[in-house]
Parts: sequence; C-alpha cells; structure tokens
Amino acid sequence: MAPPPFPSAHDYRLDPTPYKALHAEQGVFNTPPYSNEIKGLWRYADEATAKKSAEEVFATFEKYR
Repeated sequence: MAPPPFPSAHDYRLDPTPYKALHAEQGVFNTPPYSNEIKGLWRYADEATAKKSAEEVFATFEKYR
C-alpha cells in the first residue's frame, strides 16, 4: 500500500521524493512546510492587494521547483 501523498510528518525539504505533483501543482497548498509559507502570503481584500499577494505566492512557489 502506498503512503498518503502528503503525510504531515514527512520533511519534504530533506526528501522531496514522495511529493506527488497534482494538476497545476495544487498540492503545494496542502503540503507542509510549503502550505504554511504560501498560505501566509495569500491576501485578496482588494485588487491591488490580491495582485501583490499573487506575485509573492508565485515567487515563493518558484523557489520550490
């Protein structure tokens, strides 16, 4: 039996091998420690805030690739 795709106890920084990329990389929002880092940047109170937030989220995401 395969392990769950996003076990919270697994350190993906030390061993990213078990990470299963989902369609459009959406799994990064559920995978610690990435989820905590990205969710903290997510803001959408108005269009300007959302645009800045999206740029920060994408820049952070790009570091993980």
